[in-house]
Amino acid sequence: MQQEPQKRSIGKRIFRIVMKTVLWIFLLIVVLFLLILTPPVQRFITNKATNYLENKLHTRVEIGRLFITLSGKIAVDDIYVEDQSKDTLLYAGKLRVNMSFRKLLF
Repeated sequence: MQQEPQKRSIGKRIFRIVMKTVLWIFLLIVVLFLLILTPPVQRFITNKATNYLENKLHTRVEIGRLFITLSGKIAVDDIYVEDQSKDTLLYAGKLRVNMSFRKLLF
């Protein structure tokens, strides 16, 4: 009277596993992208970029503020870069870039 449970075909199981994996990766990318748009993460990126450039160039580098929007606009305020002889190499009050995330990803 007991019925044996029907075994799913191997193809369907593999398909489900692959689809779940792709969905989780896509979801992770979307969450990371949305996190980049928040001010605390932008400050974190600014601090990491400043530290990296200072260590790489062995000079003083300052980045005031980084602002990234969903439409692909990137704004960097108060950039200051010295050369190794303590002379100003770059100072920009405002730097604006329009970037297409779609073209960057695909």
